[in-house]
Amino acid sequence: MNAIYTMNGQPAIGKQDMSNLSSRLARVESVVPYFTGGGNIVPTKFSTLDASGVVDGKLNLAVSSSLSLHGMLSPNVIDGQFSVAKPNDNSAVIYWDGTNSSRVILIRRADSQGLGLNGTSTTVPPNNITITGLTHDLTYQILPYWSPANTCGIGFAPGTVGTPQIAFLSTDSDTIFSQGKAIQSLIGREPLGNVSWTMPASGGSGGAGPPITPPPRNPGTCVMLGTNIKTLGGHNYDTQNYLQEDWVRIESEPGGVFTRGLNCTPNHWLFDSEQGRVQANFFVGKNRWIITEWGEEKITNTTRFIKDCTKQEVKMREGHLYFANGYMSHNMPKLDLQ
Repeated sequence: MNAIYTMNGQPAIGKQDMSNLSSRLARVESVVPYFTGGGNIVPTKFSTLDASGVVDGKLNLAVSSSLSLHGMLSPNVIDGQFSVAKPNDNSAVIYWDGTNSSRVILIRRADSQGLGLNGTSTTVPPNNITITGLTHDLTYQILPYWSPANTCGIGFAPGTVGTPQIAFLSTDSDTIFSQGKAIQSLIGREPLGNVSWTMPASGGSGGAGPPITPPPRNPGTCVMLGTNIKTLGGHNYDTQNYLQEDWVRIESEPGGVFTRGLNCTPNHWLFDSEQGRVQANFFVGKNRWIITEWGEEKITNTTRFIKDCTKQEVKMREGHLYFANGYMSHNMPKLDLQ
């Protein structure tokens, strides 16, 4: 069906008739403006965006009456709830840990829906944060966001008041607040909405007070959020995030060219070249040989450290072995291999 050039009566493979190709593209992309042959092809189909679809200067798919979602378009659904306690007239505690009427935040994504697959989801590590230096009887807002590539938890757009300075006053100008919204929505960040509250009158108090019981820290074997995960055999996997403060850092030098490293929990299962499956704490203070995706590598440094951060537990429907930053790991308490 394609016209081709000929050379001495023989077809010149790979050389299509460009005039024919251009006309075909024009038909296929009739709604896309592009230049060809020095002229424009004007879209023949278009529709106006309803004003309801623009909120604070940004496209809002949730409220637009003139847009419908198809294929690989991937909006986020924030399933969870922040709550605010005001123990006194100059501080506030923001919760997203399941206590004080809050709910742990789950980010649901619509990715891969066009292929008939389930969308992915991320559990934001439950926690709370205290803001001091506020003033009684005033209204404040904060702009939290989640960054999937981070290592410790949610972030907040820089505000104008408070310690830490993440709160905006209701009297701040629209320009200042819009700048905060822009920072909250930078590439690589997923906005978690606005949290707004009014401080109690002078001498008063309000809200739910101190947390009841913080959620338990999951004891499962995990690696620090942001670790590169590659399952053995290419099996699918899911992750669950939890708070963690006790870590082990392992470093090795493959051929002495560069340093490879892994931050994991002390009980994370790794593989020693002689002992087989061992916990990460086994390597602390030792220059052992460890199994990696590229073979055996000699450990050059191990460190035990404390840092409030986020760990991700790897869950596999098939198999239990995977590589974490290249280090062979196991995701179950027992090695289920014969």
